[in-house]
Amino acid sequence: MDELEDLLIEASRDRNVEIEIITARIRDQPVYKTFLNADLFRRMLKQAPNIKVYEEPYKYLHMKAFVIDDGKYISLGSLN
Repeated sequence: MDELEDLLIEASRDRNVEIEIITARIRDQPVYKTFLNADLFRRMLKQAPNIKVYEEPYKYLHMKAFVIDDGKYISLGSLN
């Protein structure tokens, strides 16, 4: 995750890429129950304050993503 955060920080600061992250405030995995997702983004938000993170306060979210950068895109999801 540190490497991904570094890449997002670099893209935001150096290339002025707009980055928005949508996540759940809570986690369903028992090992992570004590962590809020906001805590996991703290370093990234401090180093690149124009990155926006939105948290859903009451629901668990199942990972899906669509990223667009300079005419290139990637779609991430699950097969279930």
